[in-house]
Amino acid sequence: MKKVVLFLGIVGAAIVLPTQMMGQTNSLTLSGTASATIVSATSIVDVGASTDKTLDFGQIRASATAGTCTLTTATATRISGGGITLPNPSAVGTNAIFKLSGVAGTVYNITLPAAAVNVTRTGGNETMTVSGFVARTLSAGVNGLTGTFNATTGTDDFTVGAVLAVGASQVEGVYTGVFPVTVANP
Repeated sequence: MKKVVLFLGIVGAAIVLPTQMMGQTNSLTLSGTASATIVSATSIVDVGASTDKTLDFGQIRASATAGTCTLTTATATRISGGGITLPNPSAVGTNAIFKLSGVAGTVYNITLPAAAVNVTRTGGNETMTVSGFVARTLSAGVNGLTGTFNATTGTDDFTVGAVLAVGASQVEGVYTGVFPVTVANP
């Protein structure tokens, strides 16, 4: 009995091997899956109140000498330069704050004015200039023009600071103007 089983095993192997060696091949076709998610490039939404966007340098006293008032982004600290004085030096100004919502974990870029922007006296035509615009994103925590939407909430904020140039003997009054801010996905 042992001889018969051994003989059949060898004959079976001899029959299978020649068919594979005669140019016939076995093949297997498999499938994979490809996927992608497209997000809108305009998925950034401004969720802040309009009052948040006011860049307020506060009260400034002009003199016969021109000067500047710098409003920092970190703490809205006012720094005087030249011939101006700050009536209440410990009072902070108010940064413009922009609150955004976008696609969680994505990066966005901020564009601020490169040139000076005029502010005009209410009820008059006297002007001052605002320049040196800087931004500080909540996500980065330092001055810069790039932020990242929170990976969980999809939100981020940024503050804007700048430098106000006050002319010699600048006319007393309230000065206002508009500055553009653009936020976009790269």
